[in-house]
Amino acid sequence: MRLISLCLHYKELLENFKNKGDNLTSIMEIMATSVSSITESVRESSDAIGASAANSTELVGEIQDIEEGMSDTNGVADELTDKIKMFI
Repeated sequence: MRLISLCLHYKELLENFKNKGDNLTSIMEIMATSVSSITESVRESSDAIGASAANSTELVGEIQDIEEGMSDTNGVADELTDKIKMFI
């Protein structure tokens, strides 16, 4: 009788251990999915930051082009002013 009781106790312990192992496996799968989701979010954020940096660089280039155009326009305006002064 004692042997049967001991066997039942061990069986219960092993079932409990198996259940805890199954639970741990489930938790690890959820964590792996969460880590994958975080990794994807970080990648998307990194891509967005890269695109933003590229757009900012392009915008700076366009602003420099506008500034050069304004400088050229000012130069032409100065020349015209000098020519008009000849007739005044």
